[in-house]
Amino acid sequence: MRGWVARRRAAVARWTQPLSIAITTALLISVVIAPHGTSAAPTKVLNLAASSFSTFDETTHTRATGPCGIAVTSSDASEYRGSLQSGGGFTHNVQFPTGATITGFRLIGEDNDATYNIYAFLLRKDLSPRAQPASSGYGVVASTGTQGTQAVIRRVSATSITLPVVQANFAYFAEIVACADTVNPIGVQILYTN
Repeated sequence: MRGWVARRRAAVARWTQPLSIAITTALLISVVIAPHGTSAAPTKVLNLAASSFSTFDETTHTRATGPCGIAVTSSDASEYRGSLQSGGGFTHNVQFPTGATITGFRLIGEDNDATYNIYAFLLRKDLSPRAQPASSGYGVVASTGTQGTQAVIRRVSATSITLPVVQANFAYFAEIVACADTVNPIGVQILYTN
């Protein structure tokens, strides 16, 4: 009986050792290939219609030193079928979850004016108490704009994102600058992961 048990144990050891090595190898390969799971965090898109932005008589980017090269004052803003029909500066509050990573910023609009363009900015302002002037703690996270005339609706994207990780002590907002009422901003899209 002892001989049979010894032969049985030897047979089981011959089968289980290669199987154990195969299972261990497969597990190691799966950890190396997908160490944090099999999928990345999905990209979310935040759509902000231009018609939902607030109008300001003047913003940082509507001054003569801004992208238009002239001082642009906001007229009475009007909306027509979802697009703005007004020159000037428009801002919109943006809410992100803390720790989110901003991965893209897009402007959608119709620029059928050879002289004037549309610009969009994603901005942030530090809300921490500090002994510096009120103008400190302001930064451009992303910007983009239309160039040249095309009588089509275009989507133009920012080429880079500065400080993409959302921090709890900052307020984020988007700004659209229409250099004249002959261009039609439609909205902005902000892409992020969380």
